[in-house]
Amino acid sequence: MSDWKTKDEDLSERIDALSRGSTNGSEIKRYEFVTFHQSYGYEEFVEGLRPISEDGVIRYEVVPGTFLRVCRRAQLDPMNHYAVFIDEINRGNISRIFGELITLVEGDKRVRYDNEGKRLLGDTGIEVTLPYSGALFGVPTNVHIIGTMNTADRSIALLDMALRRRFDFEEVVPDPDIIKGSDGRGWIETDDGEPLQLPELLRTINKRINYYLGRDLMIGHACLTKVRSMQDLHVAFAKKIIPLLQEYFYADWEKIRLILGDHPEQRKHYPDKVRAALDGVEDKDYHFIISKKLAHSNVFGFGSSDQEDPWEYQVNPALFEGRLSPWAYRKIYSL
Repeated sequence: MSDWKTKDEDLSERIDALSRGSTNGSEIKRYEFVTFHQSYGYEEFVEGLRPISEDGVIRYEVVPGTFLRVCRRAQLDPMNHYAVFIDEINRGNISRIFGELITLVEGDKRVRYDNEGKRLLGDTGIEVTLPYSGALFGVPTNVHIIGTMNTADRSIALLDMALRRRFDFEEVVPDPDIIKGSDGRGWIETDDGEPLQLPELLRTINKRINYYLGRDLMIGHACLTKVRSMQDLHVAFAKKIIPLLQEYFYADWEKIRLILGDHPEQRKHYPDKVRAALDGVEDKDYHFIISKKLAHSNVFGFGSSDQEDPWEYQVNPALFEGRLSPWAYRKIYSL
């Protein structure tokens, strides 16, 4: 048995794959996925020191981070594309995480390598010396960095300008037409025999959110993409959409009612078809938000004229119990 061993694990992985006949990189993982956060740093992303305990003795070893691992694989396989997917890219401390890579990720600073991982003759890309390992490092031309960020999250800063100018940006807005429903066209069946339009439902809700809060806070289509039945829809509204509206509008229940078509003024403008369908139906069967006026005498045991009695609002229990009428949803996009 040979006493020699390959020190570079990525090179060993590549050699093993090639010896098995893999020439397209299909057996080598060509991507990594990470999520940035405030405590995420250069040591996790590029390289850092990790304590290793052997026979009671602690020593420190240089360990490659996510980005460096992908780049090493890509360097040995220039004919295939590699990628790093970064979720919540604007949540991390960009300067701390990227370090000197902030320059190397630019297109004209990338390095071209041959199949042996050697730099091509005449290449004008930039390589730097890594601080822990002392190795030369450049970002291969076949490595892609894809970051995602949610502009609705106002609790975090905007993306670092130094990194922003090095990326192309593409806005991904809610697309109601992606919602397939139960028939593949965005409809779901209901107990009363009249299908319900999911794309139009989301489109109307977002139009109203946009009016009050702007396009950044519109609800994504993912909330409804898995809805195949009325029960699924009840769950989506009870556990996703209405809690999100409560977060958006805080204690302003009147605006939430407007978004959901529950406001008393909206009832005056329901189309004739909606009015006819709701004729004789109790409010609790087709309203998402129900309210009642609190009486001072009922709360404190005596009446008072010092202030007007307040209204109490709550999400209709019928929603959680799956008893809400399909017209609770239809009336939203009927206005």
